[in-house]
Amino acid sequence: MNRFILHFHNSNFCLRKYIQIAQMLFVRVYGEKVLKKKPFVATLKNGNVWVVEGSIDKGVDGGVPHLEMQKSDGKIVDLFHYK
Repeated sequence: MNRFILHFHNSNFCLRKYIQIAQMLFVRVYGEKVLKKKPFVATLKNGNVWVVEGSIDKGVDGGVPHLEMQKSDGKIVDLFHYK
């Protein structure tokens, strides 16, 4: 299993930075085909965890990549792909 540990001393990144990091990890784990799940959307969960997910058109079969990253230090909490 691939493990990713990213720690940031100052994790006050802009929203775009979190999406870029997620995209990099999604491609590394799932390959270039994951880029078909763009746009990637980031939301802040409970004020301390960034959640970045892919998008899919309604009525299309398949899932999207999902990443959770702590806002405080950038630690990856969860990374998976819905089916």
